[in-house]
Amino acid sequence: MKIKIRSGHEVLPLDSKTSIIGSMTSGLAHQFPDPDNEIAAVINQVLNGEYDLDDAVERLANLTHYTRTQSLNIIREIERMGHLETVEEPTTLSDEEKQRYSRSNRYLSWINQGKICGNWHLQELLKQKRVAVLGLGGIGSGVAYHLAASGVGHIRIVDYDTVELSNLSRQMLFDEEDIGALKVDVVKNKLLHLNHNVEVDSVQQHIRGNNDIMKLIDGMDFFFCCADSPEEITEWANDAALYTNIPWISCSYNGPIVQCGIYVPGKTGCFRCLIESVTKKLELKHRSSAYMHFQRDVNPVFGPIAQISAALSAYEGIRYLLDLSPQSVGRIIHVNMYNYFDSYVIDVPQDCHHAHIAKARG
Repeated sequence: MKIKIRSGHEVLPLDSKTSIIGSMTSGLAHQFPDPDNEIAAVINQVLNGEYDLDDAVERLANLTHYTRTQSLNIIREIERMGHLETVEEPTTLSDEEKQRYSRSNRYLSWINQGKICGNWHLQELLKQKRVAVLGLGGIGSGVAYHLAASGVGHIRIVDYDTVELSNLSRQMLFDEEDIGALKVDVVKNKLLHLNHNVEVDSVQQHIRGNNDIMKLIDGMDFFFCCADSPEEITEWANDAALYTNIPWISCSYNGPIVQCGIYVPGKTGCFRCLIESVTKKLELKHRSSAYMHFQRDVNPVFGPIAQISAALSAYEGIRYLLDLSPQSVGRIIHVNMYNYFDSYVIDVPQDCHHAHIAKARG
């Protein structure tokens, strides 16, 4: 089987004694001793997808002073660090799909440091996934767009509302001609026109409790809670996930703050854990009265903020579905778009009944 260095991971010389592989990206790159940059001078041509392991070892040994055993060890170390992939793996993707996903597939290759696999493996895995998007507002419509564009195989969209003029400043799938139409109808039509390879089923429904959500996420691998009403919907999503053991992500914005967090029943704290832990932290700082867990009549939002939240949430959801490391599971990604970035861990109270439901059921 022929092997190559992952997209974006090409070896670069740093100085006369060291080289780096995995780009200059923190967390991906590995720096290694390379006297006179001998490895950097040839390794990208050796591991370019034209040779199998034996031929690559032979070629590296012929082009450098290293023995065949040393050359094998060098390539095995590059593999161990997660910088190699295979180029000859049977794929069910059509030529049209491979062209469509050619750029995103290279990106997935770039950030994947898992076990060596075929260069279309992650895209095929994404095609097999089934996800639900609850709410098609500023975040949900953007999430649905990114999921379909990325090639998620089956998407269930849920909303009860119609398109309004005030939606157009931040909800990217709607235009003036859609005003008055059901959001689920408009979004389904546009997603299928965006990517005919995905399956989209739409549900027009006003969610009224966790039992509704349990039915809506039945058969899904993952779901996005992007709705902001009724006020209790995030707690309902949390409880539905715990009783079905289906992982999910909470997506939101609050003024200039955008945030998302993935909850995995039986593995992470739950949303109720988050509320309790945040409240306790604020109490220690004598700021508990500043904590707001309620819904405003109108949530102030600017279009770019809604789309940053949507893109971030879709990205984290896809990373989870593909098991790409490092994972943000168990943390809240919290981006302050006024003065920028922060994140924090979800503490799990020892006496949290809700967080242990899934563990008990497992």
